[in-house]
Amino acid sequence: MRYVVFLALALYAASSLAFDSFNNESDRVTDQIKCASPKITPGSGSWGALYGCVGGQSETVKFFINEDPSNGQVKNVKFLWNDWTRDGGYGKHADEALARAWVSVLGAMYAPRKVDQVLDAFFSSTDTSIDGESHLLKYTYRSGSGIDERMFIVVEK
Repeated sequence: MRYVVFLALALYAASSLAFDSFNNESDRVTDQIKCASPKITPGSGSWGALYGCVGGQSETVKFFINEDPSNGQVKNVKFLWNDWTRDGGYGKHADEALARAWVSVLGAMYAPRKVDQVLDAFFSSTDTSIDGESHLLKYTYRSGSGIDERMFIVVEK
């Protein structure tokens, strides 16, 4: 746990408090989570662009950034883990270590003084909100048949 807090403080020192432009925020997330294959789907009409990074051996860890098409800024950030509660070929809780690492980065970027709260929430089964310095992080948990969805949606205050 000390390593996670240290990592969070180090990332906090290098991060800004507000969302940056969509493109800059996408670059920053790619760098922070060490995304090997980021993808940006261009916006169209009333839809903004979508940044996505899918990680893990079983591809259960997902980081998305939605663009506000009206101004090119970040509309929100979504981070989710499809937590396998039954063995789908990769074991129960596939990609848990990566989910823990990426949610730690999410916390450090958007609620740097509350990384422990972010981690505690993410591994719980209770919906909650975390009020960061300049972002609101809303956590939802949905239990499914064999796969539970753990998701944070981050918006700027």
